Amino acid sequence: MRTTLKRALGRAAGHEPGGEAAYPPPVTSSVRFYRSALPPPRSTLGRIARVLGGLALALVALVVGVAGGAFLWFDGSVGLVQNDSPALAKAARQLALPLPGRPAIALLLGVDSRVGAESGSQNSVAMMLVRADAATSTISLLSFPRDLNVPIYCSGRVYGHDQRSTR
Repeated sequence: MRTTLKRALGRAAGHEPGGEAAYPPPVTSSVRFYRSALPPPRSTLGRIARVLGGLALALVALVVGVAGGAFLWFDGSVGLVQNDSPALAKAARQLALPLPGRPAIALLLGVDSRVGAESGSQNSVAMMLVRADAATSTISLLSFPRDLNVPIYCSGRVYGHDQRSTR
């Protein structure tokens, strides 16, 4: 007859000289169970402080949520007003107006149309740069002569009306 005790720790009864089953050794260590002490009773003041802290935390979360929602709504409404079309961007660059109180600068061109000349043949008679400053209540004019001959120096060469001055 074969017996197995406690998860195959025992040996077969027929192989021992006495023919009896061998039991596992007894447990020598004792285990003690300790009961933990109960938590101290909570005071009423501690409970009130915890409730007020939770309410303050909930109020802060509510205020942050409302502020974030208002920011997103305002940002979306401003985005609807803005127009990002290429034509609008081009017009804005061309119509760059000075801010109030800042000086304004304009270029004035005078045109001369001659009788009997080819159509589309026009000469500029006058070129003036005008600066109006509202802060000092002044207007400044800079006149450019029609036959202004200015040499242009570019990479060692001189360009201009006078071909003798090249090189």
